[in-house]
Order: sequence, then structure tokens, then C-alpha cells
Amino acid sequence: MLCEMNIHHHSTPEAIKDLLLFALPPPFNHSVTVEDMDIMITINPEVNDIFVIFDKLQRIISDMLIEATDIYGSFTIFLLTEKASRSFHVDI
Repeated sequence: MLCEMNIHHHSTPEAIKDLLLFALPPPFNHSVTVEDMDIMITINPEVNDIFVIFDKLQRIISDMLIEATDIYGSFTIFLLTEKASRSFHVDI
């Protein structure tokens, strides 16, 4: 399954990539890439309910972005798999 996170922001995507690589637990930190202004996380979760993953990942990302004082902006984050999608908004 593919979990894709698109972040539109006013800071550098590389800074957010570095933050995600450091702060996200496995397997979410195993494949973080940057293309233009989008950050993608590719995962293959071995759980039955993908929304459990979405909820957990949303809480982790929201908390880490709020605590990251050098990152600012308005973020729309889209979490996608082949079967489901979810988005949430973060203002910093």
C-alpha cells in the first residue's frame, strides 16, 4: 500500500523530510522522498485497518510539526493508500 503525504508550506521540504526521518517510527521513516514541494512516505502496513495507521500517523505528524519551531506555514497533508485516503490540515 502507498501512503503519500503532500505538504504545501512556506519552509523547505528538505527540513520537513529530515524531521520525518528522525521523528517517525518504523516503518514510516523507511522511505521518505521529496519531489518539488511534496513529501512522500511509502509504507506497506501489515494491519487490517488502514485508518488505525492514518490516525496514528496524523497524531505523530501534528505533534512533531507543532513542536518544530523552525518550520512554519499552513499544511494540508494527504494520506493515501490504494484503498483509502484521508487528509488533515495543520497551521503553524
